[in-house]
Amino acid sequence: MMPATAAAAGPKLLGAAPSLTVPNVLRAANFYRDVLGFQSDSADEWFAILSRDGFSVLLWHGVAAPNGSWDACFWVDDVDALHLELVGRGAVIQRPPETMPYGMREMTARDGDEHILAFLQHVGS
Repeated sequence: MMPATAAAAGPKLLGAAPSLTVPNVLRAANFYRDVLGFQSDSADEWFAILSRDGFSVLLWHGVAAPNGSWDACFWVDDVDALHLELVGRGAVIQRPPETMPYGMREMTARDGDEHILAFLQHVGS
């Protein structure tokens, strides 16, 4: 179940707990910090925890095998504002914001290890 949205001054992530396998944890942690705007809570060459807006993403050392589907999904309160922020930070946007017939406004981006990150906003059906 998706959490209810709340009004905010800027784009706000509302919920998720992804855990991603990456070949280089420190490089991936730097990408999440510098390009996606996360804060590094802890990081070493084997494991990192990064956070933004009250939730965490976990990065583990290993080999990622992207398969074309979403690797992580984040609910946000303003996908268009988040899109502008991420573009300004140099993120690779795979698919810009689009309203879907099932009541979600969605965009996808790729991280530095080619994971597909989906950002979703409930806009009604």
